[in-house]
Amino acid sequence: MENYHARGRWFCHVFLLMPDHAHALLSFPRDERMSRLVGEWKAYAARALGIQWQPDFFDHRIRTGREFRETMDYIRRNPVAKRYCQTPEDWPWFWMPK
Repeated sequence: MENYHARGRWFCHVFLLMPDHAHALLSFPRDERMSRLVGEWKAYAARALGIQWQPDFFDHRIRTGREFRETMDYIRRNPVAKRYCQTPEDWPWFWMPK
């Protein structure tokens, strides 16, 4: 995930790993197909980490700054909503570029 970000294959605004799924807010270069990049990354993570992913993924196009902020907040608060932790800051499997 960080490698794709560093190489400019995608820009990761936020990534959060849950016990049975992941949330990510990503932007993609115009010359890259989102489905191909996500598929490649999932295949790599499956091999390297032994993760068994669901076969597909859910995507949603963010159209406004407000929707971006709401989606970011939803992702960040997901572990709290699922009662895995008390505050978003307590969740250790969260990454956001500096």
